[in-house]
Amino acid sequence: PILPYLALSVFTIPLSGLLSLKLSRFRIEKQFKMGFIYSVTTGVFILVVTLLFVALFKWGAFGKLLAPFICNIVIFSWLLYTSRDIIKISIANTKYRQILKFCFPLVLGAMLEYFSSGYTTTYLESLGDMTTYGVYVVGVSIGAYITIFSSSISGVIQADVFEATVNQNWRRLILISLGEILVVGVIVGCFIFIAPYAIHLLTAGRYDDSTIYAQISSIAALSTTIFYRLNDFAI
Repeated sequence: PILPYLALSVFTIPLSGLLSLKLSRFRIEKQFKMGFIYSVTTGVFILVVTLLFVALFKWGAFGKLLAPFICNIVIFSWLLYTSRDIIKISIANTKYRQILKFCFPLVLGAMLEYFSSGYTTTYLESLGDMTTYGVYVVGVSIGAYITIFSSSISGVIQADVFEATVNQNWRRLILISLGEILVVGVIVGCFIFIAPYAIHLLTAGRYDDSTIYAQISSIAALSTTIFYRLNDFAI
């Protein structure tokens, strides 16, 4: 339904824009440590609130969508306050049309990716099997911890990847890519091993069946890393 599910999904997207700009600035200025800290901290914050709403409060799909919406409001407000001295709006800027023309397909692509990534949860809920749905959401949410780390690692090396690609320094690009894949692979392997114990501890034994979903979700983080590095070579 449009309310509240579609509304929460749509309005969450622009709220994350300021964080994306902040992370991009860290990458441009090569402040990799700060970018890693911001990325991991905000990711864990959203993940914890999502687990709280879904696993503890048992709000189901509504809680799954409400958590990132509320967290992004908090993150957006905090970044807006801390950056108040450098944020300026120029009404006379003549490049607005060019900016909108350039950004529109990017925003559209991001929105389509956001909706397509939620297809599995929508399908499970439509089946009416709320037990399987709840177990799946918990498992994928816990597995998202790995995505947070893999995305942070990717952000740290992104400037070097761009530089190597532009300069066609394929040897350096290969070494960077293999190093990233190796690190993410080790993290995924460790997570798969400790997942049964970690999930039993985090959910007090109530969602042990979600272990398999968490493990599969963590493997997706590794395959995504490999895909993006192959994409760099294709470009």
